[in-house]
Amino acid sequence: MSTSPAASPRWTSVALLQCAAIGAIAAIVVVVLVPLTGTLALASPLLYALVAGVHAVGPMLALRWTRTPGAAILAAAIAGLLAAPFNGLGLLLAIALVAPAAALEAVLALGRYRLDRPPLWYLGAATAGTVIFALSLLVIDEAILTPFMVWGTLVCRLLSYSVAAWVTVRLESALARAGTRRVLPRHH
Repeated sequence: MSTSPAASPRWTSVALLQCAAIGAIAAIVVVVLVPLTGTLALASPLLYALVAGVHAVGPMLALRWTRTPGAAILAAAIAGLLAAPFNGLGLLLAIALVAPAAALEAVLALGRYRLDRPPLWYLGAATAGTVIFALSLLVIDEAILTPFMVWGTLVCRLLSYSVAAWVTVRLESALARAGTRRVLPRHH
């Protein structure tokens, strides 16, 4: 079994099942947090931007755990589709989860998915944070969309996605230390 930090372009049944499980757990997190995130989105978009990065952890973990390109996108899509009926955004939630995951994956693809390179990993997270920032501008009430709110939202999104990336690395290490079975794809 290879322990190379680079992702494999091959999908395995195990990787698909792991993405599905992580996506389902991410959906549960989204649904459980709806009362908090919904309230924060209305009361303080800046606090919401700080907290909402938690939704990126599942897709990020799917990619790091399976080492399979597309895993973040698949886990995000699963989470978005499962949580959509329980969220005010409905199916738009899937877009809000998949778009940042796709941005993360695009940056990592440029670096050949070398997940052992922290600058690449955190650049991907910052890019994902920038994408969700741009999407969030579409839903923030124009009456409060001041320059401070725009810049504050950007900073909070970048910070929350950076923290999510850091937490994901720690979760990956904790799962490995706990003995969670990981089947990495073979490199030929």
